Amino acid sequence: LLHIGRNLDKDRAKRVVMRVDGLWFNKLDKATDKKNKTIKKYMAKSDGIVYQGKFCKQAYRDFFGEKFINSKPNVCIINGANPNEFLPRNPQNFFFAYANWRPHKRLECIEKSFAYAVEHGLDADLIVAGKKSKKKTISRIKYVGWIDHDHIRKYLSECIAVINLAWLDWQPNVTAEALISNTPVLVVNSGGSAEIVGDSGMIIEEKDSSHW
Repeated sequence: LLHIGRNLDKDRAKRVVMRVDGLWFNKLDKATDKKNKTIKKYMAKSDGIVYQGKFCKQAYRDFFGEKFINSKPNVCIINGANPNEFLPRNPQNFFFAYANWRPHKRLECIEKSFAYAVEHGLDADLIVAGKKSKKKTISRIKYVGWIDHDHIRKYLSECIAVINLAWLDWQPNVTAEALISNTPVLVVNSGGSAEIVGDSGMIIEEKDSSHW
């Protein structure tokens, strides 16, 4: 049985494997410790663990300890997508950023960085997809809101590169989809994106990524 930590007691098998997402580490969320204890409880009930990547596994090791992590078989399987679903590359003159915009996805950082680049000579546009809290008017940035997968695939095929500056993101689907669609991607060296980008994009060093 492969599960993600829900309703495990209702469906048992000879072997139970848990695929874990990221841990909770938002200090503003008072329920953080409780949520992480629930994850650990379901991990303890499982015979094996699937992590999203090396960064994800290291985070669990830091939070729960080496002994607990090594107490059962585990493997890292990165997020993916079907290559056949994407369109051939046909780059136009724009960059693309899309996400479920929460603070750690750093939309404002992307906006300010892109505006700075335009002010210093970059001749390109930025298309931003996904719901955002408030609308800004920034030169050469176009907001398209929530879009379906067909539109995402079209933008991926036509953009110069995807911009994904998410901080401490475990293994962003945005990065995986960009790589699988043969689209270059700009990421930061914190989190799980850097371990899979390699030469297929640009890895930007965080000012300080030495601690959580």
